[in-house]
Amino acid sequence: MKAITHKLKQSLLIWLFVILPLAGLSPTLMADDEAAPPEAETTEEPASSDTEEAESTDEEAEAGPVDDYQGLLDNQGDGAPAFDFFATSMLWTVIAAAMVFIMHLGFSALEVGLTRSKNTVNILFKNAFIIAIGLITYAILGFNTHYPGDFNGWLSIGAPIGDLNAEGGDTWGYGGLGLAMTGYGDFIFQAMFAATAATIVSGAVAERVKLSSFLIFATLLVGIAYPIVGSWHWGGGVLAAMDFKDFA
Repeated sequence: MKAITHKLKQSLLIWLFVILPLAGLSPTLMADDEAAPPEAETTEEPASSDTEEAESTDEEAEAGPVDDYQGLLDNQGDGAPAFDFFATSMLWTVIAAAMVFIMHLGFSALEVGLTRSKNTVNILFKNAFIIAIGLITYAILGFNTHYPGDFNGWLSIGAPIGDLNAEGGDTWGYGGLGLAMTGYGDFIFQAMFAATAATIVSGAVAERVKLSSFLIFATLLVGIAYPIVGSWHWGGGVLAAMDFKDFA
């Protein structure tokens, strides 16, 4: 009987000094909780003044972005109601360009898996080179060859891209409502596709062509061949005159 009583006392002491404090129910904490309301009453007035200051600060902080947004809307002119559409269109274009860029990683993985291990570095270098040289050659020659406007229907070599947002990057000056994107957004999207054309070929000739020969071929394809053929439709060339539809 004494042993049972001793164990009960031990259990009670454990609950009082170990379990309850850990649970946040110690007498000290309870006393603090009870004493908390008077402290809150004494600090109610300063809290309200702080709240008013915070509200005024928030209003001042919101004024800047609102004014900037209104300025962007004013710049749109007749296209102001479609400003949100312009921003959404541009965002989707950049996301799509990133997805096309990731295709190069997929092609690299596919080609490495289908060839001998000794050619892995060769294949990875080819796919990295295509992106690098593709962006450069497409900017220097390809983009304005791809979209030359008025020309003889077959060939018009364009100049370097220059300032694609010369008429204002936050207006409809580039491409109008039908395109709804900035000049540089259009460039990066088209450049990714041009480079992907050479990447597709790299898989077809894996282990069959010397590295130096393929690098020369990829440079000419992205900078000259692809833009010229593309201009036959997208540049208002002979295919556009025949009402050709490009679904790819």
